[in-house]
Amino acid sequence: MKKSFYDMVATSINNLFQKRPIVIWVDEYQSFISEYERYIKEEHLEKFIFTGSFMQLRHMIVNYSPHFEKRILIYLPIKFEEIKLLKEYQWLAEIFDDTIRDLLAKHYNLQLPINENDRLHKQLQYIKAKWDILSEDLIENLDEVKLEQIILQNQLTMDELDKKETLLKFMTDKTYFESLKELENLQAFLQLANEYYGFLFDEQQSYEEIVEVIASSLIQTELSLNSKESDYELDPKIAYRRSELFNLWSKHDFYRNHFKEWSQKLSYKYKQEISLKEIEELYTIEGFSIIDEELWSRVEKQLLLSGELNIELLSFEKIEQFILIAESRVTRAIESNLIQKWKALSELLQFINELNKFKNYVSQTGNFQNPESIISEYIKQNWWSIDFHFRKAQENYKQNNLLIHELINYANGQYIHHFLKPINTQFQKSIENKNYFSIDGIPQQRYFWQEYINESNNKIAVIFVDALRYEMGIELQHLIDEEWQVDVDSMLSSLPSITKIGMASLLPLSSTVLTWEKEKDDLIIYSDNTKMNNKSNRVKYLETVMGTHGQVYNLDNLYRFTEQQIKMDIADKEKIVVYSNEIDAAGEHIEDSAVNIFPELLHKIKIVTENLLRAGVEKVVITADHGFLLTNGLEGWNEISISDEVDLIKKSRRYAIATNKIKGDWIVKEISWSHHKGNLYQYYPLSNYYFTANGGTKFSHGGISIQEVIIPVLIITSKNSSKDFIEDPRIIQQQTSLIEVNQAEDTANIQEQIKHYLITFEDDLSKREIFLLNCFLDSTKWSEMELLQRAKSKGIKFKSILVSEAMEALINKLENQGKKWFTVEMINGTMYEYSLK
Repeated sequence: MKKSFYDMVATSINNLFQKRPIVIWVDEYQSFISEYERYIKEEHLEKFIFTGSFMQLRHMIVNYSPHFEKRILIYLPIKFEEIKLLKEYQWLAEIFDDTIRDLLAKHYNLQLPINENDRLHKQLQYIKAKWDILSEDLIENLDEVKLEQIILQNQLTMDELDKKETLLKFMTDKTYFESLKELENLQAFLQLANEYYGFLFDEQQSYEEIVEVIASSLIQTELSLNSKESDYELDPKIAYRRSELFNLWSKHDFYRNHFKEWSQKLSYKYKQEISLKEIEELYTIEGFSIIDEELWSRVEKQLLLSGELNIELLSFEKIEQFILIAESRVTRAIESNLIQKWKALSELLQFINELNKFKNYVSQTGNFQNPESIISEYIKQNWWSIDFHFRKAQENYKQNNLLIHELINYANGQYIHHFLKPINTQFQKSIENKNYFSIDGIPQQRYFWQEYINESNNKIAVIFVDALRYEMGIELQHLIDEEWQVDVDSMLSSLPSITKIGMASLLPLSSTVLTWEKEKDDLIIYSDNTKMNNKSNRVKYLETVMGTHGQVYNLDNLYRFTEQQIKMDIADKEKIVVYSNEIDAAGEHIEDSAVNIFPELLHKIKIVTENLLRAGVEKVVITADHGFLLTNGLEGWNEISISDEVDLIKKSRRYAIATNKIKGDWIVKEISWSHHKGNLYQYYPLSNYYFTANGGTKFSHGGISIQEVIIPVLIITSKNSSKDFIEDPRIIQQQTSLIEVNQAEDTANIQEQIKHYLITFEDDLSKREIFLLNCFLDSTKWSEMELLQRAKSKGIKFKSILVSEAMEALINKLENQGKKWFTVEMINGTMYEYSLK
């Protein structure tokens, strides 16, 4: 799809803002004033425009953000050389000085003159003004000669028009309509629109009437409603073209607001007809708030009976349909509050679904005998995803909605009683009986440096994150760009699972055993007489050990560095250590706001990791001090009071340290059990119980649970695609022939599997799904248009959903069941083709 100039500019500016909070936009020819105004408005930024006085501009910036903690976009309609007058900002800022030529060369690889003189600039300004109605073919073939021809003609012919963009420009810009009328081209334009899209209007209608006909026709086609245009309803080509035009109208950044206005204006006319449609016909339709309202109402009526959850519909067999609807609407809704609701619903339903799988597994296999098998299954069976979906639901739950509220309460009870309690009860029982706190096959945190860092002679960076549990490591793995190789290991954190112990254990200490001492009613940590009690102690120790060959950074500071700055700063360094301090800054007794910190924290880690690798670091290792427990709040039943006989030094919700050993409804061990020195004892509440103490009601850590002590280690490196040998072309030819024979056999086998699948699951499949699968019994390859034409001959309607979307939904459904039968290719850049593997 053709990119607008605003899209090109915004992409570059957004990338620069990821590196630093200040961007200086140099626009010598003042080509992008409208783009600047739009970006400022959409990103909710303050205006900082140079109007003749740099002193006044500096004064405005300092008053707005004295410490440059806010995002600042400075617009300078001057030459690049004059930036020296803002020299003090250059170290803190990124520079954006792309011209029209630069953007076209970058995004379309056009062969235009390198030296941008005033004449070329004026020519390109003309192209920019006519951009929306230029066809993509013309743009991609644009060179200096073609540019001259366009300027000489001084107007564009109908052949050069991009039909979709032209029609949308007509709908959104009345001056274009007036120009067509003035040049006596309106009749030709209307004839083109009628023939190509099946719109029935003429020159006698007003501009407003014509626009309403277009908008109404597109919306009727997309909603698959009965239209008066029966002649065109029978033509699948026109329906397909309208769907393409509708998709551009509803998704394009520039036209989207115009679409929202018309969708609200017209779609409510069809509310009654929409209410009569099946859910299957509605959930894949994009862009209509009325569809989301209708679907939400139906989902709510089914899941809530007299204000209470219909638990039967949350069973393993019946929940899949609701998950499909919620996930579809997350990507198809247009209003942020509706998207947020669908996201929360999707996460909660997926949580319940994964928990159902867990309960089913446990009922069939029974209890675990040792901690090794528990952790192995936690990772292998993806039980970590239960923790993941519960956390993401908490992140997305920002509205007072009855259905979400009831589901959150239900999910919290299920999470506590049917997952956290049973799995951690078994985990604790099995690990408590061991001579020492350890799990075979999982590295201990105190050996981290020697396991992952010490042996490396490469330039390596380590990122220490406060409170990153295993499931967040998996999320981070998927956030990091695919150009990097990301492997995830598991590691056992030290006890208690708190920052003071965990961060110290990660260091390159001469002894892996920490010494604990009581000093003035507090717990103090030492390593070989060196205090390791707080962050400043640990940073000072690291700086001493690494010397001039290492460097310690805060994540926030490094996040503001550009790739080039990082490269210069670490040029002579072998080891780079980065600390995140978002949760440290909030204190060890962080309250419930922790769940809102994590999305931004993971984003920062992603950006810093990728910048370090691009700056020459060969390997980045990310790990944590501890994990955490997250629920929707504490309940009185799982509170434990520690006996007054216990001589406490330190007490938190999930652990306590004392000078004596008193048995009770808790785990009590000498600190030597968890590989520490000292005459002290550690206390832990059972399972997911907690001690009576101050702290947050949702977020806690320090104890012995899988969520608190199993932490991730991510190893990120460049992907190595080089070959260490030369392939023999004769062998390749033989292998290719063999592969072709095998593929033919595999394809025939897949068709047999499809036949069996249709017989077995016919009652669970929609008419559309049965039709699509039957097509691949007749032929192994189909294009979108071929499927659409065949559907018409069979009486199957695809008006409310594109063929591509129907195929995507079917393929995803099958792949979730382990049936990877299809390959998908784009042909001619416009249409999908589907083949059996």
